[in-house]
Amino acid sequence: MPLRAIFTSLGADIEWDAATSTVAATRGGSEVVCKSTTPSPSSNGATVGWDEATRTVMIESP
Repeated sequence: MPLRAIFTSLGADIEWDAATSTVAATRGGSEVVCKSTTPSPSSNGATVGWDEATRTVMIESP
């Protein structure tokens, strides 16, 4: 998925950390972090998951 295009179109600032293969998108007080080694992104510290069978987004608070 082309995350840069999505985040940029939403007006987010993008930062890439090549050492950890992590992209962070921030807008206002919100931040989404995606690591290439982790299947689930995090948003403001909460882990975001997807259940394909039920088509449900799951959010686990820290």
